[in-house]
Amino acid sequence: MVTPKYSTVFLLVNIFIFVHSHSNQLKWESASTISSDQLDPAGKEGEFTYYVARGSVRKNWLNGKSLVMNGEHVAYTPYAGQEAEATDFQVLVVPAGTTSWVASGGNNLPNYWIAGGYHPAVNETTVICRAFHAGHLIVGNGLKSYGACYTEYLNKVHPYSSYEILVLNDYGIATGAAKVPRVPGPIFVSSSTTKTAPMYFRWPKVLLD
Repeated sequence: MVTPKYSTVFLLVNIFIFVHSHSNQLKWESASTISSDQLDPAGKEGEFTYYVARGSVRKNWLNGKSLVMNGEHVAYTPYAGQEAEATDFQVLVVPAGTTSWVASGGNNLPNYWIAGGYHPAVNETTVICRAFHAGHLIVGNGLKSYGACYTEYLNKVHPYSSYEILVLNDYGIATGAAKVPRVPGPIFVSSSTTKTAPMYFRWPKVLLD
């Protein structure tokens, strides 16, 4: 049986649509497969640029910041009042123009805020946020119930009640950059891998005792 030529064209068109639609979506990617020029800058400290990242805490993803040091990505997340370094983590890949940073404060969250992870001690979805500390714009995680954005700096965690939150903007919604809930709420971004959150954190000794 000879397969009609149009079926091959139909298949190629669908493959193109599938690849294009998925390349234009927000996603969590392994830092080992991503270069910094594929990431959207989210903060700054001196010569270092911060990006949104997430690592593992008690088998849950918890968001924080990543940066490039000596040619390699490293990541940190604020937890239990300390700065924890992740040895295995993911970074947020953002299609150009699909997200915005919106000023917020206290426990007021804008529509379509992007979920960063889950805080195991509080049992709450965390917010991707950033705030100024000592003149630096630092990425951290926020908790609605506490009305604060937590940033880490010099191995300490600093809470801020005035901060900015990462949201999916109108362009991101229109282009299908992420799945939007019927009722305005958090945007949950999928991962390019089904890998579960690894327990690879270098905790300060005080937390391990």
